[in-house]
Amino acid sequence: MAEPKTEKLTIAVLVLFTVICALVAYVMILRREVATLREGGADIAAEAGNAVEPPGPPNEPSEPAAAAAPTPAPTAGAARVISESQRTSLVSGLEAAAPKGAKVWFATMRNAEANNYRLLLEKVFTDAGWSIERRQALSFPVKPGIFAFVADEVAPDYVQQMLQAFESAGIEVNVGTGYRDFYAEKKKESADYRGFDLKADQDYVLVIGRAP
Repeated sequence: MAEPKTEKLTIAVLVLFTVICALVAYVMILRREVATLREGGADIAAEAGNAVEPPGPPNEPSEPAAAAAPTPAPTAGAARVISESQRTSLVSGLEAAAPKGAKVWFATMRNAEANNYRLLLEKVFTDAGWSIERRQALSFPVKPGIFAFVADEVAPDYVQQMLQAFESAGIEVNVGTGYRDFYAEKKKESADYRGFDLKADQDYVLVIGRAP
C-alpha cells in the first residue's frame, strides 16, 4: 500500500517543479521585453528631441511705442497793436470822415487782449476828435476780429468814410448792414436772442472780438 503514495508524491513534485520553471522563464521573458521597451523609449525620446529646434535667444524687449504727440490746444492770436503808420493813417482818415464830436460806439468781448486793443482804438478816435458814446462789455462770445454792425441798409457817409479809414490803414473790419431790423426780427423769434440793441440815435456799433 505504500508504493502508490510515493508515486503520487513524486508526480506532484514534478508538476510543481514544472510550474516553477515555467514561471521563472516567463519572468525572464518579461524582463527582456521591459528592457527592450526602455531602450526603444530612449531612442524615441532622442529622435523627438532632435526634431525640435533649439530655442533661440530670449526675445529682445520691444521698444516702447512712440508717445502720440499731444493735440495742441487752440491758442489765441498774437496781441494786436497799432503801428505808427497805421495810427497816422487812421487819424487822418477819421478827421476827414466827420466834424469833431462825431460819435463812436464800442462793444468789446470780455477778453484782456480785446479790451487792450479797444483802448488803442479809442485813443486814435479821440485824437481825431471823435467822442466815445458808449463802451459795452459783452456777456456773450463773438467771433475773432472787428465787426461794424450798421443800423440801416445804407451806412451814413461819415460811417462809410470811417470804414474806409480802417481799410486804408490795413485793418480789416467785417461789415453788416440793416442790423436794427435784423435784431428786431431775431428778438421776435426768440426773446433770448443775444445781440446789439442799437438805440434810436445810434448809427452803428464797433464790435471788438479777440485776436484772429
